[in-house]
Amino acid sequence: MRQPAKKKKWNLRPLKWIAGIGLVLVTALVTNLALNHVAGLPGFAIKVVSIKGTITHISPQMLQAVGAQAGRGNFFTVDMKNVQTEFEKVTWVRSASVRRIWPDRLEVTLEEHVPFARWGTDALLNMQSEVFHAQYTDAEHADELPHFSGPAGSEREVAEAYQDFRGILQQAELQLRDLSLSPRRAWEVKLKSGMVLELGRVEMRERLTRFVEVNKVEPELRMHRGRADLRYSNGFALRLVGSAMPKETDKVKKIK
Repeated sequence: MRQPAKKKKWNLRPLKWIAGIGLVLVTALVTNLALNHVAGLPGFAIKVVSIKGTITHISPQMLQAVGAQAGRGNFFTVDMKNVQTEFEKVTWVRSASVRRIWPDRLEVTLEEHVPFARWGTDALLNMQSEVFHAQYTDAEHADELPHFSGPAGSEREVAEAYQDFRGILQQAELQLRDLSLSPRRAWEVKLKSGMVLELGRVEMRERLTRFVEVNKVEPELRMHRGRADLRYSNGFALRLVGSAMPKETDKVKKIK
């Protein structure tokens, strides 16, 4: 007797797999089209760029102009990194952070440079010992800042030395005005009275302390202008210029 033919079985797994991938792709395409449509709706355009932070040296008009230019686009398409970069290009801005606020706002938080001293010929030093370039609208205010100078990369070292030397000088009511570090690592201090102190490259604190001790017993020295060479082991040399001494005079003070 003849056996009936067996039915051929088809493997449908590959077809199901292909169909599944196709469904995922179609869903992703539709979702993307829908999001692009929603993102393009005028209701999501950036309407407000608000500025936070203590702003002292930057005009509101400038910040508004930067915000209008950098904040082009809408809530979904605005380039956040570009907004941050454009604000950080503004003079006096140390850093900027940006965040979205639903549905049509950007909030920009700014940190201004806080000037600590003038640096070199045309720069400023902030409270973090960072160099930046800006101009005061009030020249008199700029003149109130101490003036620092030194080799590139020595900004923090000079700022820290200023704090240290100023504390020593205040013991004799002497006010430190300017401080410089030469390329050969020699320190020079200028007092508010106009006197210049040469500290040299070693034992600066000890030399400055000796000068302060003499000023405590001879306070009239703080009234003079001139130069004091403190690079002696047991004293210092003075060349004074002042109303009591109309001509330059060399004078050596010895510490016993």
